[in-house]
Amino acid sequence: MIKKIKNILRPIKYSIIFIFAFFVSKFNQIFNKNVTCSKDIKRCSENILSPNYRYELLGKDTPICCATNLYTILKDLIQFFEKHNIEYFISFGTLLGAKRHGGMIPWDTDIDVVIPEYEQKKVFDLLQQEYIKQYNISIDEYQGMVGDIIRVNYSKVNHLHADIFIYKHIDNKIHLGLQEVLSYDTIFPLNEISFYDLQVKTPKNIDYFLQHFFGKDYMDYAYKQWSFKKYKFKLENYNPAQIRYEK
Repeated sequence: MIKKIKNILRPIKYSIIFIFAFFVSKFNQIFNKNVTCSKDIKRCSENILSPNYRYELLGKDTPICCATNLYTILKDLIQFFEKHNIEYFISFGTLLGAKRHGGMIPWDTDIDVVIPEYEQKKVFDLLQQEYIKQYNISIDEYQGMVGDIIRVNYSKVNHLHADIFIYKHIDNKIHLGLQEVLSYDTIFPLNEISFYDLQVKTPKNIDYFLQHFFGKDYMDYAYKQWSFKKYKFKLENYNPAQIRYEK
């Protein structure tokens, strides 16, 4: 009985949240239209004073300020990995964005990077030493994932972030993500791709990797949030999320 009641109330709850987000966003577009996110201000989707409050529920693209901050995190991480000679590659949605859009998926909300398991402690310790004043860094356990995840938040207040996943190399197989298993030759030797003005490391066989995680039609069809569901649609515009480059 309780389960039935919860199932009845769930869509009502979601509808209320959606309607609230819609009207708050509209109000802020008039009275708080210049509010953007920074290290001292919550990310737009969490800031009730932002014109982009809960934008992901309303089917909007990621605001320029949020996309720029995510780009900055990735740029810093790449410099960090190269400085310390740490093997990495972009993955999941970040790789999809690089391949399909040449940058971030216009509505993406984080950055995905993968490193080898044996480098995780070193990476975490060095990030704590070198970026503790710049970013908020933690290591968290997520059920079902291959190992813990290092999360690099833009700040303690602003939770825009990069997730640094690990992979395990077992019997010529690469284990990563939600216990996904790929052949070693699919990932290595690593490849490169453009991500805006950056050159970033990727799995060797980008197409096979993306088909494995997103399906064979990943270049032509995408999934985007609307309310609490994701809808599949055919892409017409392949431009990446807009960002502001540093002068």
